[in-house]
Amino acid sequence: MSASTRSHQELSSGDKFSPPLDWRELAFYDEVADHGTARSVMGDEVLAGIARELVRARLRSAIKRLLARHMYPPDQEVEAINLVLKQMEHFADEWSTTCVSES
Repeated sequence: MSASTRSHQELSSGDKFSPPLDWRELAFYDEVADHGTARSVMGDEVLAGIARELVRARLRSAIKRLLARHMYPPDQEVEAINLVLKQMEHFADEWSTTCVSES
């Protein structure tokens, strides 16, 4: 099996979740699901939810650092972070299908 075929199959394994996991979420899911008895005790959907939250937390942290670096007004920070996350979620499907089709 070629590396590109294997990579495509790994990406499509996120489609079994509702909503589907993108490649970042799938990477976190693989880490938390393959740890001991986590999958059998917690179940795939709970672990997928944890993976989604881990990705959101990492994005939130990166956005906060960028805003602080550029001296964004602290009193507007929470609203700006939420707006950026909402926009990223809106465009996530488009960006993920564009990235997959280019590879």
